[in-house]
Amino acid sequence: MSAPPADTSSTIYALDFDGVVVDSVDESSASAFKAARAFWGDAVILPGRADPPGWLTAAMRSVRPVVETGYENVLLVRHLVEAHSGDDDGGDDGDDGGGGEGGGGKGDAGLAKAVDDVLRRWRDPIRGNLMDQWGVAEAELIEAFGSVRDAWIAEDMDGWIGANRFFPGTVDAINFSSRPVYIITTKQTRFALALLAAAGVSAAKVPPERVFGHGSGTKIATLNKILAMPENAGCHIQFVEDRYETLEGVSLSMLGAPVSLYLADWGYNTERTRKRAARNPLVQVLSLSDFCTKMQ
Repeated sequence: MSAPPADTSSTIYALDFDGVVVDSVDESSASAFKAARAFWGDAVILPGRADPPGWLTAAMRSVRPVVETGYENVLLVRHLVEAHSGDDDGGDDGDDGGGGEGGGGKGDAGLAKAVDDVLRRWRDPIRGNLMDQWGVAEAELIEAFGSVRDAWIAEDMDGWIGANRFFPGTVDAINFSSRPVYIITTKQTRFALALLAAAGVSAAKVPPERVFGHGSGTKIATLNKILAMPENAGCHIQFVEDRYETLEGVSLSMLGAPVSLYLADWGYNTERTRKRAARNPLVQVLSLSDFCTKMQ
């Protein structure tokens, strides 16, 4: 990593989307709930409910910091529903990671334990164990999640847009940025473009070719791709992301590259994560107000 240049004329902004530009938890939770019911059947996921109950939406917001790619929300819906009902074993082979029977009981206690377990050990081992236990593949869940969003957009575009909320000041910060802006996201590109357009982000400021969505490669690969573009020769990227693990990976893989790293403290991360980031000399913790000022 290198320090940002004093002359900002060579700066490029690369922004994560969910958790930096847009707060999408309510929409992603609702989409995941509908996708889980369509995928496993309403007999498995809260029979008779068309929308997620309040306790589930609140739990999904609590565990949002662990989500890297949208399809994981579909797994989380079933996991948390079963933990709440006492039918889930937590997706854990050990004695200390269950989320249901023998691990907190039914109702709020079982749900609270499942949320805590997910925050501590989602990536290893819970996520993989649940996929094995339920016999599902990542591609199937991506398709289920995307199909529900496509149907929602086709039937009620305004409702889908309304379920997403842009963080205060972010749209103006992008539109009035004096330097090029790129979006790097695990969200499927078509959904990111639809939200940007609906929010009033100028297509001249962020044209489609500057939006790198799911399937574009890792964020490290995408940052390298942006740096390698002829029009960006000699430029310095300021990369804003709300997942510390992503920033840590970039700091190790791109050491010495013209990239500065910022953790968005308004995004989907915890106080513990922010303290961890503050101890890393290669990462700067950034507030929303400072972000909006920096962009302009």
